[in-house]
Amino acid sequence: MSKKSIHLKNLAKQTQSSYTSAIHAYEDFHQLSFQELIDEAILEQENQVPYSQLKLYDRLLDFRNYLTGKYQGTTVRTYMTIISTQYLHNRVELPKLPRLNSKQLIKNDEIELTDLLTKDEIKKAMQYMELRMRTRTMCMAQAGLSNAECNVLLTRDFIDDLYPYHQCKNDKQALEYLANKEHTHLWVTKLTREKTKKPYYAVFSPECVQMIALTKLKEKKLKPKLLTNNDKSYYNALARINDEHGFGYAGGHRRLRPHMLRKFHATSISSSVLDYTEDSMLRNFEIDELQGRGKTRVQDTYIKTNPVRQKLLYAKVMNKVTFFNEYDYEFVDGDVHVWVKDHKRINQKLQDENKYMKKQVEKNNKLSDGLRNYIEDVGYDNFKSQLSELLHEL
Repeated sequence: MSKKSIHLKNLAKQTQSSYTSAIHAYEDFHQLSFQELIDEAILEQENQVPYSQLKLYDRLLDFRNYLTGKYQGTTVRTYMTIISTQYLHNRVELPKLPRLNSKQLIKNDEIELTDLLTKDEIKKAMQYMELRMRTRTMCMAQAGLSNAECNVLLTRDFIDDLYPYHQCKNDKQALEYLANKEHTHLWVTKLTREKTKKPYYAVFSPECVQMIALTKLKEKKLKPKLLTNNDKSYYNALARINDEHGFGYAGGHRRLRPHMLRKFHATSISSSVLDYTEDSMLRNFEIDELQGRGKTRVQDTYIKTNPVRQKLLYAKVMNKVTFFNEYDYEFVDGDVHVWVKDHKRINQKLQDENKYMKKQVEKNNKLSDGLRNYIEDVGYDNFKSQLSELLHEL
């Protein structure tokens, strides 16, 4: 591939990777370098080769037919756009190809509810991850972040946002406090959704906060970025775990991948297989707010999101996405307070309530027996007459 003929300046790394893949595929298909293919097209153009005899037309159409039989529709369109763009950059006039028949394109099956990762599957996958990777996974699954949002999280924001709880001037002391399992706090931080440029408040569970703090304490020198593993290495590591441990495929993609973690978050806080009560789910626009999708421009202008409200929304459903603990919460003095559920204390309370109910039943039974004996002593007709007179007086 000649660097002269390829134009990749000012493109994001991921976009550059797509361009390179498409161009390599085009070169391999025609068994020529891209520079040779550009030179051939320019020569045809200069020699005014008749439209019916253009090699460029045949090369583009043959390549598109090859892609159509092998790749999904999105890949076909992306690759053809990239190749066309590179020709245009080299001042090659493109022939108009027949319209692409969408019926001929390979389509993936729609992802169903049963295709999504379960909480147990994510916990199983985390067993094969090193600490930094586990932390990133929890941020995606429990806060609904994408890879792009994970990449912009800052250590300084994490420590400063949670200052009202730890109140430590020393960063290490602050992290030690936040890593302590006895301290359970929600973290709410302002982010900008990379895809839509929409500002929003993301909320992280207490166990996610603890995992982040523990990960940062392992660093010899505190790094500015909160999550230091990059998205490409993370994606590849998930792919390896998916294939080695049998998580399978859904919709033409590996089930264990970043986007499926975000889908787990959205689906889990929207409903539950066993519980569809009003208090157990969020409405779609509330889920959109927590994930950074959202309101129209007019709504954004007039309706401002309250970070405390976001914490309250999240607290309502957080047990659907937490992996290791269940939490209770209450709204006190303008903030959401969270603590780990004490199941022993709950069970003891239920036992005490059962004992009290049994005593009440026994007491009522004794009263019933005493009344029955009295009626037998005075006679039913006499008791009925006395009861009628008593009710009349009342």
